[in-house]
Order: sequence, then structure tokens, then C-alpha cells
Amino acid sequence: CVLKPVHSTPFLKAFGFKAIRAASPPALHGLCDKYFALGHPLVAQELIPGGPEHLVEVMVFIRKDGTPAATCASRKLEHFPADFGSGTIFQSIEGGAVRELALRVVDSFGFRGVGHVEFKWDSRDRGFKFLELNPRTSVSSLHPLACGTNFPWLAYLESAGLPLPGPSLEYQAGK
Repeated sequence: CVLKPVHSTPFLKAFGFKAIRAASPPALHGLCDKYFALGHPLVAQELIPGGPEHLVEVMVFIRKDGTPAATCASRKLEHFPADFGSGTIFQSIEGGAVRELALRVVDSFGFRGVGHVEFKWDSRDRGFKFLELNPRTSVSSLHPLACGTNFPWLAYLESAGLPLPGPSLEYQAGK
């Protein structure tokens, strides 16, 4: 499995990495004990096989009333560091089924605002597995901007009480 910190930013600052592999149940317990004692509780998650090219991120902006205002799906082509890193190269993809899956995820959480939902394609059962919902912008937020969707601007408009343009669920794929 992979172990992720409950509080990612302080963990990354303290140790210089975002996640840890645990190859066995004893390793899992040992790592959890070690980092919990240091004030960093961890969450275990199944390690889905495959490289970064199997990672898909769907950026969303959900209005206060719960309707989607914009989406943009991207495949992560590279990340750094190699095991569990931040995306460095993305390619926009047609949203289709993964966009609908992301919208179901954010709806189930009652999520509103800007965020990105990350999935990993599992070749074992040929389906997307939910990894996480990040309720914020990130470095990867620049990629949708290059594809024609400005998520921070939409969030600003809504927070300022200004009118938003109509839903923007389409964007330039292949960029």
C-alpha cells in the first residue's frame, strides 16, 4: 500500500517526500507507529499499479448552488519525484466518463468551489480508482488555463457576487 500523511504540507516540509510505500503489514504498522510518534498520522491507501501516465486529474469548479461551472480533465505524463510527486507534464484529455465520475465524487462530498479530483487507471479491472479530492488550486491549475478555462477567475467572480459565464465543461483536449 501507500501511506499518505493526514496533513500533507507539514509532512512534506519535515521529511521532503509526499508518501511512503509499505510492502507488508508489519512494515505498514511500523511506519504508522514511527510517523504517528513524530506527530504525523498516516492514511493507508491501495497502491494501484502503473506509472504517472495512469494518473488522471479532473479540475472542477462547483458553484455555491451545487451546479458544475467548469471542468478540465488531464492525464499526468510525468511527476517529480518519480514515486509520489507533483505533476510536471500534463496533457488534456476528453472528459467523458472520468468527468462524470469526478462530478459524482464532488457531489457525494457536497463539495463547492475549485478543486481537483485525482484518479488512477487500474489496468487490472480497466477502471478509474479514486485517489483524492484536493479542495484547492495547485500548480496543475495552470494547465487548464492553457486549455481555455480560468478556474481561479471563476472562483473570484462567484465570491465577489459577480455574474459567471455559462457552464464551461468543454476545453481544448490534446494540449
